[in-house]
Amino acid sequence: MSLTPPKLNPTRHVLSFFQKACERGLTNETHIGIIADKWVTDHQKLQSMLDQCLDTAHQMAKTVG
Repeated sequence: MSLTPPKLNPTRHVLSFFQKACERGLTNETHIGIIADKWVTDHQKLQSMLDQCLDTAHQMAKTVG
């Protein structure tokens, strides 16, 4: 059995965010851009943490197995 790291899919969340922003009348493109950039950075951090956890799990499995 091999563990493959799941990839987070930001598309749905980003679309939802922009839809909510438009509904609330948040049309300041700079503000939306700043939030979107932060979201992408957070997403990359989460993916990196997930990859590290899976790498650790692989190492532990090799040690135990």
